[in-house]
Amino acid sequence: MKIKLFTLGISLFLLTTFQINAQTCTPNPEYADEDFGVWPDTVINLPCAYGNQASYEAVIDLKTLTDTLISIQGFEVRAYISAFRIHAVTGIPANFSYTPNAEEWTNTGTAPNFESVQGCVSINATQAAVQAALNGQPAVDFPIVVRVDAKIHSTNPSLAPFFDVNNKWLSEIAVPGVEPIPVTGYKVKVRTNDNNGCTELPSSVSELNKLPFKIEGNVPNPFYSNTQIVINSEKTQTAQFQVYNALGAVVHNQQVQLTTGKNNIDFTANELNSGVYHYSIITNAGKVTKSMLIAK
Repeated sequence: MKIKLFTLGISLFLLTTFQINAQTCTPNPEYADEDFGVWPDTVINLPCAYGNQASYEAVIDLKTLTDTLISIQGFEVRAYISAFRIHAVTGIPANFSYTPNAEEWTNTGTAPNFESVQGCVSINATQAAVQAALNGQPAVDFPIVVRVDAKIHSTNPSLAPFFDVNNKWLSEIAVPGVEPIPVTGYKVKVRTNDNNGCTELPSSVSELNKLPFKIEGNVPNPFYSNTQIVINSEKTQTAQFQVYNALGAVVHNQQVQLTTGKNNIDFTANELNSGVYHYSIITNAGKVTKSMLIAK
């Protein structure tokens, strides 16, 4: 299986801060025959947390990767991945907790023939925690950023003569540009009650237009074929939209016209392999870059 700089779709198995007493989940057998991935995707997203319900629970299922292509200072190699874990999570409401069904997910078999395994994460909160997250507001969204760590068993060809990467987690490899993968696009949506369902936050166009230039991310992420890059622009302007592979080569380049406020750029990846890609929006004011995961 070829997946660059694995960001693993497992991208996200993530979400909140580890508390030992939280509820443990059981991997859903529905995904046992799937290739690597994470469920739900960022379009379906997580269920809403309602202040009028006794508690909150959400489960994220995942299937791990067994190998991937990575680039380390000009060397492109196949890395055999032995395990995954959550490195860090930011953005979750206070007193929400998450518990993976294992401290780390270890692939079965031996390199180069590892076999992927299932995992899951249970996200929980008490009614009091949900109500506190609202802080007097009827609705609040909490964007989640999850950094996923992966353990490199070995590489082909071997990097051992040049870099100390064997049996190391990404977070332990002291090479510029190598780090746990950030997964963006998920939100914990908190609402006062479930009378109207998980409605989107009301937005003021005038307030949105006052926001600085920002890439909100791409949805869905990970994605199979199509995704949308969501951007807020503080003014009408021309920008360059570029997508790069793990080696930094440009695989897509187009000029886009941005209007003041929210903009969506459609991107189709039918001709690209699975893996982690970076994309940039370049304007006269500078360059903003984020990552996305193609999972096929």
